[in-house]
Amino acid sequence: MRYKVINFVAVFAVLFAVSATAEHKDTLAYRTFIDYANQGVVQSVLISEFGGNNMEAVILNDDAELTYYIDKPYQADADILFIEFLKEKEIPYKIYKRKFDQGQLWASLLPALIMFMLPTVVIVTLIIIVIVILRKVSRIERSINKLGESGGANGN
Repeated sequence: MRYKVINFVAVFAVLFAVSATAEHKDTLAYRTFIDYANQGVVQSVLISEFGGNNMEAVILNDDAELTYYIDKPYQADADILFIEFLKEKEIPYKIYKRKFDQGQLWASLLPALIMFMLPTVVIVTLIIIVIVILRKVSRIERSINKLGESGGANGN
């Protein structure tokens, strides 16, 4: 039983480590992105139709094109002024519709599930261990009491 719990914890730890070290792009503050756009170094922008941190920009930096996630404070695809700003700066952009993929859903939920489930599993396991130990102690105590009662009755 102990090895099953250890294996269970080890598998989740490995899965969490793998998801944490998956491909990572740097995040760029929205204000910095606007400054780069005004300087003319933004090459293109990719905007997701969904809210959250779903905007990427390709920035020209020392003759290298670097891709950054933009930490935007609102849903960029719904902002007419933002789109007009991109057009004014002649920055090519694309708004894409992401198809729902359960694989992506599980990949994004797995770290959260591990973070919440692992402590729960550990606590439940500890409670079970304490209950088992208390039951064994109770049985031993009853056995000792029976021996004491039978020994006391025979000795009198």
